Amino acid sequence: MELFAECGYDGTTVAQIAERAGLTERTFFRHFADKQEVLFAGGHPLEDAVVGAVTAVPPDAAPFEALAQAMTQATTDFFADRHAFARQRHAIIDAHPGLQERELLKMDSLARGVAVALVARGASDVVARLAAQAGVGAFHVAFGQWVASDGSRQLADLVRESFDAMSAVTAVALVTPATPATSLTSVTSAPDIVVSAVVLRDASGRVLTVRKAGTQRFMLPGGKPEPGETAAHAAIRECAEELGLTLDPDRLTALGVFMADAANEPGLVIEGSVFEHPLLGEPAAAAEIAELRWLDTSQPLPDDLAPLLEHHVLPLLTAAR
Repeated sequence: MELFAECGYDGTTVAQIAERAGLTERTFFRHFADKQEVLFAGGHPLEDAVVGAVTAVPPDAAPFEALAQAMTQATTDFFADRHAFARQRHAIIDAHPGLQERELLKMDSLARGVAVALVARGASDVVARLAAQAGVGAFHVAFGQWVASDGSRQLADLVRESFDAMSAVTAVALVTPATPATSLTSVTSAPDIVVSAVVLRDASGRVLTVRKAGTQRFMLPGGKPEPGETAAHAAIRECAEELGLTLDPDRLTALGVFMADAANEPGLVIEGSVFEHPLLGEPAAAAEIAELRWLDTSQPLPDDLAPLLEHHVLPLLTAAR
């Protein structure tokens, strides 16, 4: 790194690097493919640290929150006392387009590794890839802030702030124009409740909604995952318990993950993993379900729908027609 600073990246040769390190060129090439590798040798250890941290997050954490916790922990350990080195390395990379491209490839590898780890935790492939790309983007922004600063703030703190900002941006972006303005503040916070829900439509296209005992609002069938249960498995189990329906995992389609105000818990925010499945059989209210109602989305909507259904799922279904 000192040679790159003294002579410039282009002006530094492998022979100079080997000599400064007290190595022969042959020994250098046993460890590095080229001089670029001197700058990027830390890529795999960072990826391993983040993936390991994702695996260690409690299983009930939602994918993006799990990644936020993992990135915060991994950066705390990996970048301890490395601000000066990181800042110098960043300046060298920032001055060379070829190195910038290599840095992007490193970030892409990190995102792919994270996505695999999130799938292993139970996230769908789409959710895992979206969370990984968004999370690596949040890390990249935080890292840029850190190397541009005097290092007085910890990178982990900037990473956590960046993830929180990404969550807020994503939540607001998912809100449709029909959403009341009073909901905008609440959906920008981290979720208090995580649920799975399923869209079931009859032959005429009506959507099945349910009302749980002791509540007033109608929502999609579904509920909270049990410890260690994936979002998809929770959706299948809830439909069996609440409706007496057996869903086929291979026919379960992920529609997305959305944040909204909770229907029956004032002041709380839910994160809903929403799926769709063909209707197989006749649903019957069971367990905590007090009432079933088929919703004709071509007609004016009733005013007793859950926010997740009204402001996210129904607009999505309408747009897909």
